[in-house]
Amino acid sequence: MEKRAIVLLSSGSPKNKKEIRKFLFNLFFDRHITPLPLMLRLPVAIFLSSMRLPEARKHYALIKGSPLIENVKKQADLLRQRIKDDVFICMRYSRPRAKEVVKEIKEKDIRNVVLFPLYPHYSKTTVGSSVDDFLYQIKKQNLNTNIRVISHWHKEKRFINIVKNLIYEEWGKMPDDLKAHSIIIFSAHSLPQKIVRNGDPYLGELKDCINRIMKDTALDYTLSFQSKATPVKWLEPSTEKVIKQSIKKGKKAIIIVPISFVSEHIETLFEIDITYRDLARREGARYFSRIKTDYICPEFIDFMKEMIND
Repeated sequence: MEKRAIVLLSSGSPKNKKEIRKFLFNLFFDRHITPLPLMLRLPVAIFLSSMRLPEARKHYALIKGSPLIENVKKQADLLRQRIKDDVFICMRYSRPRAKEVVKEIKEKDIRNVVLFPLYPHYSKTTVGSSVDDFLYQIKKQNLNTNIRVISHWHKEKRFINIVKNLIYEEWGKMPDDLKAHSIIIFSAHSLPQKIVRNGDPYLGELKDCINRIMKDTALDYTLSFQSKATPVKWLEPSTEKVIKQSIKKGKKAIIIVPISFVSEHIETLFEIDITYRDLARREGARYFSRIKTDYICPEFIDFMKEMIND
């Protein structure tokens, strides 16, 4: 059997304070995020990264740095124990980036590559951007290889069951007297509405995924959006707004499900664990929790293995 490379694709994160500006610039310079001609995208990326830098530094300091890359490394290490293939990690906006990963694959003379974007729901801003960047480097470095991409895995029954079990595990920790006054809030990373209107399937896949998870359950639930990054119109309602509205309607117990994330990072550790938790307490919630998103449980690693070998 020919050697095979499994590449786990993710967004990445700054490894220290000095890398935050570069990370933000790489993010906003991505043509999938900022769909402008190069001559316009460059100054916009410089402006947005500079504008967001002071706040980003504070947020990363509060969580003592993002664990995303280490999280993905753990997933890769656990997967490597279950399969005979080489497993690489590749970050879109921080190292290791596609250029160096493709170079290493080429040096190892691996002719079959499986790309596994760590995003359950397809969007050109996440899966599309990461895959395009990797394919660009394959072409640029003249790597002759077969490519397979695993995406749109939001509807896989094995993944659905993992999330459902995590929700019920967290719900079981809730005081019994609050269960009748609880709500599950699926908080997803938002997108500019224009991207969705132009045909991006992200919102549809989110709704389909949530419907599958909550099918045949009696729990109250809703969808909200977080992590708006630019001044344009983004998907709504915001998670902040939904938390406030839910508490006003008598929902005193809240469980957040970060449905678009499978690694812990700033959106979960700062936005949810600090900002939204504090907001819920101020608004009068008596219980607030969320499911963990490190996804290093055996069930998820086995799911990855099965998807790769299907």
